[in-house]
Amino acid sequence: MSTSQSRGSGVFLRSAFFQLTALWALAAAQPVLQMIKENTDFLVVHHSALADVLVLVPALFLLVPLLGAVLAALVHRIRQGAGELLLAGELALVAALGLLPLLQRIPAAGGPVVLAGALAGGVLFFLAYRRLRPLRDNLSGLAWVAPLFLVVFFLDGSVNRLLFAEAAPPGESGVTSDQSVVMLILDEFPLASLLKAPGELDCELFPNFCRLAELGTWYPNATTVSPATLRSVPCIMTGLFPEWQKKAVLAEHPRNIFTLLGSSHRVISLEAQTDLCPPELKSEPVPGLGQRLDLLFQDLWILSQHLFTPQQWRDHLVPIGDKWGNFLDSEEKQGQRLNRIQELENFIDSIQRGKEPQLAVAHVLLPHSQYIHLPDGRVYNRRRRVPATADNSWGPDAVKMLHSYRRHLLQVVAVDRLVGRLLDRLEDQGLLDRTALVLVADHGLAFRTGVFRRRFADGAEADIMSVPLFIKEPAQTRGRVDTTWAQTVDIMPTLVAALGVDPGWEFDGRNLLTGDPGRTTLDFLDQDEYREKEIDPGLMASRQYAIDLKHRSFGEHGDYQRLFSLDDAHGLLGTPVADLVMAADCDLQGRLLEPQDLKDVDLKGNFLPAEINGLVMGRLAELQEQGDGRLLLALALNGRLAGYTRTYLRTDAPGDGDEGLAWQVTVSPRVFRPGRNTAELFLVRRNADGDVFCPIPLSIPSYLGKNLGGRRVNGIVESGLFNPHDWNGEWARWTNGQGTWAIPLKEGERPDTLALGLVSTGSPVRHLQVLANGTLLLDQDLPQGKWETRLPLDGVKAGDLLTVELKSNVWVPAEANPKSSDHRQLGVAISVLEVR
Repeated sequence: MSTSQSRGSGVFLRSAFFQLTALWALAAAQPVLQMIKENTDFLVVHHSALADVLVLVPALFLLVPLLGAVLAALVHRIRQGAGELLLAGELALVAALGLLPLLQRIPAAGGPVVLAGALAGGVLFFLAYRRLRPLRDNLSGLAWVAPLFLVVFFLDGSVNRLLFAEAAPPGESGVTSDQSVVMLILDEFPLASLLKAPGELDCELFPNFCRLAELGTWYPNATTVSPATLRSVPCIMTGLFPEWQKKAVLAEHPRNIFTLLGSSHRVISLEAQTDLCPPELKSEPVPGLGQRLDLLFQDLWILSQHLFTPQQWRDHLVPIGDKWGNFLDSEEKQGQRLNRIQELENFIDSIQRGKEPQLAVAHVLLPHSQYIHLPDGRVYNRRRRVPATADNSWGPDAVKMLHSYRRHLLQVVAVDRLVGRLLDRLEDQGLLDRTALVLVADHGLAFRTGVFRRRFADGAEADIMSVPLFIKEPAQTRGRVDTTWAQTVDIMPTLVAALGVDPGWEFDGRNLLTGDPGRTTLDFLDQDEYREKEIDPGLMASRQYAIDLKHRSFGEHGDYQRLFSLDDAHGLLGTPVADLVMAADCDLQGRLLEPQDLKDVDLKGNFLPAEINGLVMGRLAELQEQGDGRLLLALALNGRLAGYTRTYLRTDAPGDGDEGLAWQVTVSPRVFRPGRNTAELFLVRRNADGDVFCPIPLSIPSYLGKNLGGRRVNGIVESGLFNPHDWNGEWARWTNGQGTWAIPLKEGERPDTLALGLVSTGSPVRHLQVLANGTLLLDQDLPQGKWETRLPLDGVKAGDLLTVELKSNVWVPAEANPKSSDHRQLGVAISVLEVR
């Protein structure tokens, strides 16, 4: 290649880079950066230090333009016109991307309209760029906006305080104490869940909370100061009223319980989302830069997808809910036990008597959703999208909300078990009588249809404001109830008074041990709005709504087994099917969505299929007209009535062509037997004399010839797969190196062929193994790009389940390029998987 050609390619590369940098900064990088700047809690939850942001932000602005410019320059060296055409196409795509968030603001603009508008804008930009030389020349000159955006970001007050503030050293107060302190901060926990009546704990359902009340002081009129976790938790640890602009990090809260007692106590810390403990005091290892960046880039990629994807298509994305990070973990690992439960168990087990007193502080996301745990800690719900919340509000369907309320109560019972474990541990270590013990929740939660879960609304304020608060002083052995109007900002001044120490600084809260009512108003920070409530005996009366809901749905007496008695008006649960009053055929058909879960139940395993989901189809319209539009159904397991449920409309975007009403029932773990469990479904006709049961045949649909790879299909249990996305006009899903499909087979079905449509990209060269029921069908390297094959199933052992496994090496973009914003463990992409 001549020198002039080389220079020409160099000029083209530089020009392409500047043009792409300018447009990418305006269209994509700046909107994402603005999202971070407006929500710096994202950085807090990821424990991001200055080094993290110094990698993240330049990569956000420069990585894509650099890759695009290099690619266009390589093509330009081969054929000049083709390189220029490719660059124009890249710029047009960036322009279209930048239009997506703008077009979504148009009222009533659906996804197709938004996408069509963005593509039209990209085409117009392409034509203008090709024909207007001033546009090409001036676009390069706009590259300066990228460093300008970076400067503005780092000069922003909230970002600056978060990244550059200096924290006070541990133990700055010089306080010493020989008393141990245990503080357990629970999350998203309304006091009403614990109540049998206002001012009375439900000791049958929650015996260990009652045990704690018998040892310490219970404050039934305690309220939070904010429904936002990252504001309410620091308030508990500092005794200072929250300020919205302050973040939940040590630099913003240098005077806290860790720096108060850190110099004299052995510290055990567990912070789910805050970062107030000095690094040198933390009992858990601080994640390294690589670990922090891995999760940071992964979650930023997910947030960016939500930013640029039209609302109606976001169901295919990883849900983010009200979390600020670790989005994939909440999806991919919810089928495993542990996470939050084991974290708290490990925290409790680490408390032990020693030469020095202990400061054990834990904030855990319990009983916070996802609601997946039975009282003994086992997982019972593996469905990725259960009938629960839509973003941060409950939908209008009371049945769905009630299912979620039961899940919540089951998880509160699991927390009650852990409270008992904590008290047992303190007793076993001889620490209970010498320890100051605080148990509190950061905020509550409203269970009302059509109401935001954690925002103040008429009638629901008390559900969100009112929280459990128990404080046991050192040497306190008798419980008492203090009806003082307490707030979580009072915990720290009360604690230091109980310890008999003087921190040398002031608190916004007050010492609850004085017995002085002192407070005439309750103060709150609702999102970024300050609210003040006059103390009124009727203020907490709305808690009665939740208490009545619990009693109306599950009864007033009994242990957690009553949570499985929903709609059992005549007390028939446990009755043999042979003893039920039966009716003639009701012309309906039913389906279980996870029938394979019942075929080999392991009573000693970490998962028990206690939540059973299904569909009912057939003569629905006529039956719905006879009542409120819902059908009352009953489920029997192993020949005995196990639970009732009511139908609801499907909103899960099934994608499998099935129609019908959805149903869900949660049954007691006691109804299962090891191995195969049999289910029966009934339509219930209720009258004064009792329930009449009409059998509904349960069938397994045929999955032969259906595409099970590109999208999720009801009834197929999967693992190792990321959410679907559009790959050049067809839906595909990546494996994480090992994707698995468990496909039920109807009686007599024997598929003879497995058809695959795959996409292989990246490096290294992909090696693929395909197995069916453990039989190896394929073992070879894959070509790059799209690839299709059909594999005979000869020799595969027949059964009622076909388990297909795709195993490949993975491609981690971060290893190929450290600036990549996609840190998923990517194997092959599956567009088609069919059994025929």
